Amino acid sequence: MKFFTIAISASLVFLLWSLYFFWRYDFINDPRSAFYGTLLWFVSIVTWSIYAFMHHYRNSKPNERERLSLREKFILLSLLTLAFIVRLYKVDRYATLLDDWYWLDQVRGILQGFVTTPFGFIGDQPSNLPAFIVLPIYIFTGKSYLAVRITGILLSLGNIVIMFYLARQIFNKSVAFFTAFFIATSIWDIHVSKIPWINTTINPVLISGTLYYVYKSVTQYSLRNALLAGLFSHRFNDYLDFP
Repeated sequence: MKFFTIAISASLVFLLWSLYFFWRYDFINDPRSAFYGTLLWFVSIVTWSIYAFMHHYRNSKPNERERLSLREKFILLSLLTLAFIVRLYKVDRYATLLDDWYWLDQVRGILQGFVTTPFGFIGDQPSNLPAFIVLPIYIFTGKSYLAVRITGILLSLGNIVIMFYLARQIFNKSVAFFTAFFIATSIWDIHVSKIPWINTTINPVLISGTLYYVYKSVTQYSLRNALLAGLFSHRFNDYLDFP
């Protein structure tokens, strides 16, 4: 028990320390700070992994079939709120990127009637489907260029939810909550959620969804879950293959 406490405590300290570096310094223009911040983040992952697998070894039966209590739902919602806030903070820190304009150009094309199919391109990326996802956010935000980045943040929150339930399936609720917290405060996930590039914006949630439904289909012998895994992995492959 003492070992578990030390492992999770050390992991939390390293994680929050790396988050401080991320907020305090500009990693793009300060490579030294970026190195130390990334190193702390990596060490937090290692210590967390030790905790998760050792905890699983000591507590062999996962409790994935138990419903979340009202208190647990509140905790999960609080973690998602925290994740949203830290991702929204300085969302305009980075200059407007070329991919921002690629996505926005397709969204405007949809509104103007020029883009009518998701089988197009966003720049050199193999599908303009994400533009249809950005569209309602673009309208809701008053046609702000930040609509692309806010969409990325919402997809990042979706990834946290899926990973929570995946960790709950494999381990238990305790590990699942810590998993959600670590992803919510991960400097890498916070960083890439602000960058409108298909491989970093959409693929994480597609990969997590694939893993979740593959695990459920194998452990529960479920055709439905196998089909859902195929759906997630099919979309993931679409964003990796360039014609």
